[in-house]
Amino acid sequence: MLYHSLRFPDLTEWHGEQNFSFLVRAFLIAAYSSIQRNPHTLKDYADAVSAIEPHLNDQMALRQRIRAFYVMGLAFAAVGNYPIALHWLDEALDLAYDLSDPSELLDLLFVHGNISRGMLRYRDAAMAYRDYLDIVEEYGGQSNPGETPLALDATIQLAGAEFFLAHYDVADQLLTQVRDLMPPLALTAPDPELRLMAATADWFQSQIYRWKGYPEQAILPATTAGNLYAELGSPISAARGQLMIAEIKLDIAERASGITRRSELALEAQLPVEKALSLIAKSGDRISRGLISLIDVRLSRLIGREQNRISIIEQVANMGHQVDDEALMAQAFTAWGAELVAQGDKGAALHRYREVRHILDGSDVPALGIWALRASRRIEENSY
Repeated sequence: MLYHSLRFPDLTEWHGEQNFSFLVRAFLIAAYSSIQRNPHTLKDYADAVSAIEPHLNDQMALRQRIRAFYVMGLAFAAVGNYPIALHWLDEALDLAYDLSDPSELLDLLFVHGNISRGMLRYRDAAMAYRDYLDIVEEYGGQSNPGETPLALDATIQLAGAEFFLAHYDVADQLLTQVRDLMPPLALTAPDPELRLMAATADWFQSQIYRWKGYPEQAILPATTAGNLYAELGSPISAARGQLMIAEIKLDIAERASGITRRSELALEAQLPVEKALSLIAKSGDRISRGLISLIDVRLSRLIGREQNRISIIEQVANMGHQVDDEALMAQAFTAWGAELVAQGDKGAALHRYREVRHILDGSDVPALGIWALRASRRIEENSY
């Protein structure tokens, strides 16, 4: 049975390997002791780096160097320096592939996938998750990913990556597989990690429903996921879950007939937005604040509130440019186009929608361009 060997700082059978260092062994054990505390803090990661960083250039066995790089990657990821974290993980992966021991690759691939996903590098994330699952299938002795919690999680995250890469059918197939493998009543299970996995599967399913144009089907899994994220997830993930609920509620409102009914349904989006604001109050998450501004613009238009919506959208677009966030810029320009359509300037709206396609050309989040594409087609079809 394949095991995740990277979780061990040292095993007796490695002591005879070339360049094995008992001194480095002691520092690795100290570093691992820090990061494996439960619960662990940022100080624990700092302690781990203090233990191992001064010895990175020491002579050591290949397995020891992989672990030293792994510790550095985890520590930089913990403080949010994802590019440096990926640098260390890439270094560790190169060595692990040279070692030709699949058990050394598992945790490296899984963490690499998670960090890449956090950076919206969905191609890299999908590759890492697929490699992880291929190893589990080939060497692990499992007949399916549901037999190991991490493999099930990797399948869920792979579905999400494929979704954002606009591989909708692949994402849908993976989520169908997840539903078949997920234990019964996972959303109410005593294990919080299993509940979070189930919530994440629901969140991606709601995304697919919404992208297919079925907001009424999307609202239930989105609400279920959003509530669980608020209970168990990080403030930022919980906030993003609430914002998805708000977006879907506005989708439903836009389809309603009659100004009064549209306004009533649109106002239902206020509660999840308020929850999101509360969740990010202390986090300084600028991206979520930008998304909230775009949702407020959309709500403002639906209820007929007097507001300089273009100015607000421009501010969000500029922020997206400043932080080099293609996803936020694309969403801002899509909102800009929708506002111009509402003002009757369809020519200018088409220009903004084309800018969305330009922003996302070659990006890792092409799925976000679907709204601009659909809106452009509606304008072009109605112009004949």
